[in-house]
Amino acid sequence: MTSQREQSLGVAPNGSVAAASVFDRAISLIYGPVQSRRFGRSLGINLLPAGLRLCTFDCRYCQCGGRPARRRSSSEPPFPTLEALEQALAGALTADPSVDDICFAGAGEPTLHPRFREAVILARALRSRLAPRASVTILSNGVAVAKSDVRAALALADRAVLKLDAARDDLLRDLNCGPRGLSVGRLIHSYAGMIGIETQTLLVRGAVENATPDALDALGEALRLIHPRRAQIGTITRAPAPARTGPAVLPLSPAALQAAVARLRRAAPGVDIGAY
Repeated sequence: MTSQREQSLGVAPNGSVAAASVFDRAISLIYGPVQSRRFGRSLGINLLPAGLRLCTFDCRYCQCGGRPARRRSSSEPPFPTLEALEQALAGALTADPSVDDICFAGAGEPTLHPRFREAVILARALRSRLAPRASVTILSNGVAVAKSDVRAALALADRAVLKLDAARDDLLRDLNCGPRGLSVGRLIHSYAGMIGIETQTLLVRGAVENATPDALDALGEALRLIHPRRAQIGTITRAPAPARTGPAVLPLSPAALQAAVARLRRAAPGVDIGAY
């Protein structure tokens, strides 16, 4: 998921992107803190098996390293244990209690961990004891939010940020490459039934374009229906992983990004929409 570990580096006016950071290519259980444009000094948690880019999406712009997989097989490394998480996170927060944020992100989709809700509870407890000023954030692609245990885990976070790159099925398929049968209607319906969530949208041009007037108007209508606490609109800042194949998607210029935000605000009055 792009922008999970974003640093304070913007897109150049010519549309160039920065090289991926070490956190993108080889992500440990706890990584950072990194300087996030949205969350301040953010300490990352990668709950996924070592060496895998485990996600129910396969986004064209993804910068994460590791072998891509939709699900973990029995022959692959195990998920990190809660005991390992407690030891690593407690050590990181003891060493640096001034972090602004503790963020579940990592190399793919964090809600795939079989004990995800317990991991969030553990992070909250360690935050309260060792870094009480920090927020707890979850970045998710939203595919699993219909599951009661995932919704319960998201409700425990200070900030649950769910992906919504497109409000058209063709763009969802071509840009995010989601699981068979997933529709934007299903995502929008699920999101609209949740309270206090934020949405995250990455706008791109090139082989797939989700910043055209009609795509933005559809997205604005979706945001109006969902009415998230905040809608975060960004573009590519990191080069996709070397393993990505096929025609490239490219970032929007700063001016184009601001124009897209302005159009979305007109389409979804009353929704807090901002660029990051």
